[in-house]
Amino acid sequence: MKREALVRKNEVQNYESEIQAGFNVSFPWQTTNGKVELRRYTLLMAIEDYLKSLRGDGIRKGTIDIYKLGLSHFKQAVGKSLIVSEITLNHIDKYKGEFVDLVKQATLNMDLRTIKAFLFWLQVRGRISEVPKIKIKKENKPPVYLTNKQFKEICKRVDLHFQRAFWFYRETGLRLSEPFNATLDGDFLIVESDKHKGHREHTIHLTPEEKRVYHEIRTMVSEKVRRGISTRKNAIHLYTKVFYLACLGDEKKGWERIIGRKFHSLRHTCAVRLYLKTRDIYAVMKQLGHSSVTVTEIYTKFNIRLLEQHLPDLVKSPQKQAKSQPSDTLLPETHIPIFA
Repeated sequence: MKREALVRKNEVQNYESEIQAGFNVSFPWQTTNGKVELRRYTLLMAIEDYLKSLRGDGIRKGTIDIYKLGLSHFKQAVGKSLIVSEITLNHIDKYKGEFVDLVKQATLNMDLRTIKAFLFWLQVRGRISEVPKIKIKKENKPPVYLTNKQFKEICKRVDLHFQRAFWFYRETGLRLSEPFNATLDGDFLIVESDKHKGHREHTIHLTPEEKRVYHEIRTMVSEKVRRGISTRKNAIHLYTKVFYLACLGDEKKGWERIIGRKFHSLRHTCAVRLYLKTRDIYAVMKQLGHSSVTVTEIYTKFNIRLLEQHLPDLVKSPQKQAKSQPSDTLLPETHIPIFA
């Protein structure tokens, strides 16, 4: 109760000048006639306040949606009426016990990080005295990259524009939405901190070929939106849909399914290819925009000989160096397709 009183005192002090000026200021712990209500601060109330705070801080909607989903899982497991000051490690264990078999480890880890950030937010505001020590199980699952053979097969199944788009993402390692949220400054593509997953500015150099494809995919999305064919979000996600369908295969066309590969595998492929070419993990870190090399080190765990077998165009030998650039690294020639 003492902690609750201090919190309410701080809330009143924040609006002291407005109250003295005669403005009608109300607080969530007051009744309709302005009297103090001895209401306990529940998990439901705290989550609503937390999400409101994130919006006020300008956090991206997509990130807020992830936090909202994770906290809804937590609320579902422990109950929305739980008093936040009574949250203990037992409640975290209860959440993990209920969801460990329902979601992937990556989702579970993401939820736990969300819950941890939420609890720290509560601690800073005096709602809880300490944050339970939440252990997050590390994932040992390696990145999933595309071999040259798989990449060629996927490109055979899509039109030339998507071939070029997939090539662009494989060469740059950008996430799906980053080219559309970035700005081009000469030969450098800049993703500002508020639009980057790591909340820091990410800059990469584009070759002339990569710049051409960058303009193509931007124009494709803009035209679809301008002509009312699609929303911006759906136009961007079309690239993942086309990639998914290409991997799904088609028995009638004799296309075998490419298992375990998704659009994000193009980013992993960029990292693996760059490491194989340079053996410089710091170069890979900068290309992907990671905050720490420890995050990037996972791309060094592959067997180099196996990588050379899967990505033979990157194997350095006197014979290959004497030849022209291998065909599987060339940019497919095309223009923006005519809209239906």
